[in-house]
Amino acid sequence: MSDQVDVRNLPIDISFPRLL
Repeated sequence: MSDQVDVRNLPIDISFPRLL
């Protein structure tokens, strides 16, 4: 479950606007 932690560590704030 190390991969899941990597995704949570990623900057979601920047990924959110990029998806929009």
